[in-house]
Amino acid sequence: VLRINGNRGERIVKIYRKDRDTLRRWSSMPSRPDDRWRSARVHDWNPRRVALTVEFCRGESPNRRWLAGEGDVADADRIGDLLAWIHSRPVDEALERFGPEDEAKTLQHRLETFERTLRTPTARARRLVRTVSERLHACENDWVLCHRDLHDKQILLDGNRGCLIDLDLVALGPSALDVGNILAHIHLRWLKGVPLPWEELTGRIAAAAHADRRLNGSLTAWTASTLLRLALIYARRRHAPGLLDRLMDSTEAALAASGPWRILRG
Repeated sequence: VLRINGNRGERIVKIYRKDRDTLRRWSSMPSRPDDRWRSARVHDWNPRRVALTVEFCRGESPNRRWLAGEGDVADADRIGDLLAWIHSRPVDEALERFGPEDEAKTLQHRLETFERTLRTPTARARRLVRTVSERLHACENDWVLCHRDLHDKQILLDGNRGCLIDLDLVALGPSALDVGNILAHIHLRWLKGVPLPWEELTGRIAAAAHADRRLNGSLTAWTASTLLRLALIYARRRHAPGLLDRLMDSTEAALAASGPWRILRG
């Protein structure tokens, strides 16, 4: 990823190893410059160099605000509004579909890496992958446009407006996918010691999502899946002692919609 500053202003250039329908994904959320929410606008696509040039979006991510101790429950309203905007975008039926079977395969792949990485991998992770996969397959899904990698670093806030970045994984998917992803990442930040009111934030986001769409009980499965995926991923990253177990504890609580995760029931 390169940041360039030329006579046409600041831009971001992303160079890929191969084209995974990149231009279609990045062009799938059209917006006008004066819209409250926008996606980063595409300036150029070079298929020979597999290089994408997009606008440089200004703003501050919720992640940066939260790290600075400036977490505010009003952030939940902004994120809820963004989710509603994403899921109301016109659907391009030619886009890739990402559903329960794909998520289950992702968990299985992450599990294999998890077990190779740890000297004494816990059998709990394998059991949870099986349980979460079964719950995902049992969901009724309302298919919408999804960012698919939505977390607090992918959103840039500028007052009451904002921009969505990094659209490499955009696909058609269940409406609970993006919601579960952001809820799990907010909880992860709190587990890592970021001072933020995670229960209030996730509660308001979940309530707005339930009011906006029929999630049909699927939010428990998709939130649990992201929490578990994060546990499997963090086995390969530097992490505080106990983080993996706490993420798996949260996975179980999300599946049961118990404790603070009661919000997932709607």
